Amino acid sequence: MRPAVAIACALCLVSAAHPMQAAEAPRRAFAGGPFVLMSDGADQEAIGRRILQLAGGDRARLVIVPAASEAPGTVGKTYQTYFKRLGARDVQVVIPTGEPSAAQAATFHQATGFFLPGGDPRKILKTLSKPSWQGALQGAWRRGAVIAGMGSGAMVWGDLAILGNEKATFHPMLGAGFGLLESAVVDAHFTDRGGFGRLVEATVHRSPVLGIGLEPKTALVVTPDGRAEVSGQGTVTLVRPMGRPAATKPLSIADVRVRILAPGEQAELLGEAVFGI
Repeated sequence: MRPAVAIACALCLVSAAHPMQAAEAPRRAFAGGPFVLMSDGADQEAIGRRILQLAGGDRARLVIVPAASEAPGTVGKTYQTYFKRLGARDVQVVIPTGEPSAAQAATFHQATGFFLPGGDPRKILKTLSKPSWQGALQGAWRRGAVIAGMGSGAMVWGDLAILGNEKATFHPMLGAGFGLLESAVVDAHFTDRGGFGRLVEATVHRSPVLGIGLEPKTALVVTPDGRAEVSGQGTVTLVRPMGRPAATKPLSIADVRVRILAPGEQAELLGEAVFGI
């Protein structure tokens, strides 16, 4: 079952002797841990250290999942070395093929963080959509594990995933994402040709969907309460079309809300609060 994007508020009743005292439980927008959505080239040490901090610092158990790569062994080893250089003590590489072994399933179960390098998003979706792999990863995420992805590794977690462009028109080719980052679609190649139009067009196929576009060397950290912060050197563009697209070719869309977040800026991703409404 996909997590509901809502604010979960609860009143914790204390004792009958103090009927007016109540505590508000921390709100949650997502039913699991945080996300770190990274563009290609966002291998800045500050972002890597933030991933480790979210995963538990010295106690982090980070799993590299190079499922999108053409050379998963080499890529996995590269990032294993990288995170160890940043101070990680426990970094494992798991290359999903077929059904997970008992050892691989245990590694996923014990993980406090996952890092997915870039490559072909269709390979990630094909491999990790298998119930055994998806259940193991989502189980760890629901227990609070951070999910960090670079490039296509960041683009598969929303309701929709941008799989590429149509060659002649640059219209986005879309597929179903994993739906953990509900009501969102992420473009980690936002500055490619036609990037803004591609992201806007992707958001109109299912409403309401928030489009998240990442500049190079930039990451967006999203916490379970729905707050986000830009890390890195570039900006993050948030878009949501409010009008209905016209039945034209090329597509015509009016009334699009846009917000550009600068490095270090924070935003609330829930509802229309992201646009200051």
